[in-house]
Amino acid sequence: MKKFIIIVIMLFAGMPGLCNYFDMGSSNLHYMQSLQQQRFRMEEYNDFKDFKQQKQERLKKDEEYVKRRQVPAVQTRTEAKFINDNGQIKIEY
Repeated sequence: MKKFIIIVIMLFAGMPGLCNYFDMGSSNLHYMQSLQQQRFRMEEYNDFKDFKQQKQERLKKDEEYVKRRQVPAVQTRTEAKFINDNGQIKIEY
């Protein structure tokens, strides 16, 4: 009976160590999941930076295109003057 009690006491004393041993798989799984989440966040951040950079480049190209395609301003004529010369109406600019 003494041996049985000693064995039971030793088993209960060793239980916390065994629990940590069996729990290592879940902690490794948690660590792997956190690494995957971190990698995913970095990829999303890099994609966002690339998107912003592409947007700025596209806007710059659009501005350059607009500058190249602008039509020079047409000189407007001065106001026309109507002159009555011996019953004839002449237009001067």
